[in-house]
Amino acid sequence: MNELAELRKANLRAIVERDGLTSAARRFQKPDRQLNDMLAGRKSFGEKVARAMERSYDPSLPPGWLDLPPDAPPLPEPSNVSAGLALSPAERALIDAYRLMASADQEEIKRLAEEKAKRTRELLSDPRVHELLREIEQRKK
Repeated sequence: MNELAELRKANLRAIVERDGLTSAARRFQKPDRQLNDMLAGRKSFGEKVARAMERSYDPSLPPGWLDLPPDAPPLPEPSNVSAGLALSPAERALIDAYRLMASADQEEIKRLAEEKAKRTRELLSDPRVHELLREIEQRKK
């Protein structure tokens, strides 16, 4: 394998280690297995594939960023907004914790979150709640 392909593979490996295989595959718009095969050298990682993966991962980054050596100046963090995500650090921490859980625990967390979101939506649609919040704000002043 040539030097450029090795650089791409090393950069891909770093992203997979940082973000997790499933998340990285989603961002690159590739199946998990294809990323695994690329990392293992069973699939080619040529120019065309690399550029397409870069655009899928984050179109705000310059073309060729997968080819940069490890000692190159760091690129900015991926633009979560371009991926349709605008996550706070707390939201990222929740997602990271969720990914570490067993699937049964993930389902329980999902169910609880959906219940709480439903209750919150119901409260926010009640005009009495808005009146109480206004009164609280007035008392603070």
